[in-house]
Amino acid sequence: MKKLIALSLAVLFVLGAAACGKKEESKTENKAETTAATQAATTAPATAPATADSASAVVTDGSKLGELQTVAAKEDFVIKGLILLSDSGHHEYGTIDDNIGKGFLTKGLFSEYYLNEWIGIYADTDAELFNVYVVPNEADKDYAAVTETELRQTCEEKGFPVMDSVTPDKAQHGYIGGLYVNPDSGLPGLYNMFFAKDGAVGYMVQLKLEPEA
Repeated sequence: MKKLIALSLAVLFVLGAAACGKKEESKTENKAETTAATQAATTAPATAPATADSASAVVTDGSKLGELQTVAAKEDFVIKGLILLSDSGHHEYGTIDDNIGKGFLTKGLFSEYYLNEWIGIYADTDAELFNVYVVPNEADKDYAAVTETELRQTCEEKGFPVMDSVTPDKAQHGYIGGLYVNPDSGLPGLYNMFFAKDGAVGYMVQLKLEPEA
């Protein structure tokens, strides 16, 4: 009888030890999972990736002459393309009838003009009453952050051209008018043509202006 009781106690001891072992193993596994999750959260990026609404980089070193660059996209101000021509005929770029068949462009726009040469601008856009500015390029300036107020102030102080409240003439292939840089106010070199609406600068095209031959 004593042997039977001793044997029963031994069996209970073994079962209890096995149960404790499983509990300890479960605790160890849970601790490891918690530690891994904490490490993953700690090493996760602190900031979200940039979205498609982020402002584009603006290149003004002359490598993107004649390219329509987005300064800051706005849903209510979208320019799909441009046609730039010589309104005074100093360059043989042809007429709008010669060029409209090629369509409005975002790259390969005619970008070399003389100071004092009228530049005719045609725009493919549904926007109305926007403004156009032309200023000489400053190599160290961050044009991605330029404001319309700053552009207007520069133009008014130094005599650079401004076109106010223009609306494309649909009957004339989206013609918005012409402008030129007076040689008395500007020197030859790189210039930036900006398109702005409601205080925000939307687009830019870099041009090269030279003395009239």
